[in-house]
Amino acid sequence: MPIKEKNASAKTIAMAALFAALTYIATFFFQFPVPGAQDYIHIGDGFVILAAGFLSGPWGLLAGAVGACLADLLSPYAVWTPWTFCIKLLCALAARPFLRSEKAATRLLGCALFALVNTAGYFLAGSVLYGSMATALLAVPFTLLQSALAGIIYFLLAPLMKKLMEVR
Repeated sequence: MPIKEKNASAKTIAMAALFAALTYIATFFFQFPVPGAQDYIHIGDGFVILAAGFLSGPWGLLAGAVGACLADLLSPYAVWTPWTFCIKLLCALAARPFLRSEKAATRLLGCALFALVNTAGYFLAGSVLYGSMATALLAVPFTLLQSALAGIIYFLLAPLMKKLMEVR
């Protein structure tokens, strides 16, 4: 399923750049503000999960994290940028082994693990940035919704990605 190469080829680097761009676009242009918090939900995490599942080495981890960071950095939410980078990197790292399975149930477990790490990470970040666990707690259902949307996007696009990755 993933690109497997010892050294990064032009194809691998191009795919990583494409995933970073798709993550940025889906995050930046498809934002929905979270009521009561300086936060938003988006569909970009679907591409973070796809990158983690289909790109080998650090490329799959970095592509989604960089794309998500760019969206934060170029928006009114720039204060979230370092948190987003770390959280998306950890989410991709945790989910990656499961996303590479041929079994749908195992890939679903990877999406659930992504959601767990994503929600815990943003709860922790929100607690620090807002100075209040109660305020950060308000965003938890929205982060779970965002993660569920990411899983749906992953399952909808993974078969297409598998076919595209087989093209030489």
